[in-house]
Amino acid sequence: MRRPDKILMVINLENCFGCFACETACKLEKSLPDNVRLMRVMQFGPYSFKVKEKVKVKENGKIVEKEVERKKVLSLYIPRPCFHCEMAPCIESCPYGAIKRDTNLGIVYIDEELCIGCKQCLTSCPYGTIQFDSERKKAIKCDFCYGRIKAVKEYSEEDIKRIYKHMIEKGGILRKVLHEKSGDLAFEVVKAKDSKHGTYKVKTEELKELKIEGLWPACATKCPANAIKVGRYEDLKEYLEKYKGRIKREWSIIYIFPHKI
Repeated sequence: MRRPDKILMVINLENCFGCFACETACKLEKSLPDNVRLMRVMQFGPYSFKVKEKVKVKENGKIVEKEVERKKVLSLYIPRPCFHCEMAPCIESCPYGAIKRDTNLGIVYIDEELCIGCKQCLTSCPYGTIQFDSERKKAIKCDFCYGRIKAVKEYSEEDIKRIYKHMIEKGGILRKVLHEKSGDLAFEVVKAKDSKHGTYKVKTEELKELKIEGLWPACATKCPANAIKVGRYEDLKEYLEKYKGRIKREWSIIYIFPHKI
């Protein structure tokens, strides 16, 4: 299993309704040719099953509640990006070391300058997620939009003063920077130990190097159903706790299944 501080992608299949916006966003972000899909939405079903529901009906001039049995039809849509395996066979199979892993983020990506297009990684991938770009003669795969995640914003001194002022007005001190595209900050309420009146001592030196990670992958930011979430485990833990018993993990991808499929 991957260490919990790596970048993970959570895909909530209960929310996904098969609009294929993630596929489209990926193709636009990566400028992919027509025959290449790095994010593939697979459809299963439709499945038919019966459910019992309580409805209100009018009988003898009165509104009563009755339990009725209805037929329900459901299709399951499963987005399939690269799983960023912990023991990635594509890394081992590449004879020129073009496929690498960012040890901090856990992301497996292809260095296009080193790739010679030998296609050995395509045959070694057990999930079939690595594609071949026939125009550029290079292997290509989902890398969680590595360039977007690696982009960092450095706050100016004026930004830092404004952020610190906001935190103190809200009654907290800086704890960490949340890994979100919005740039939100997290802070916790902790009283200064050497303060008699519960005020906070401001040390601007602590924030001179304040940075925040860049945008999340295009598929996550463009999903209209909010079915794709990306982040580190500590950022996603609270969200995942709501779906205990319905989670299936494949390396860096966590699927949340609906109650009925």
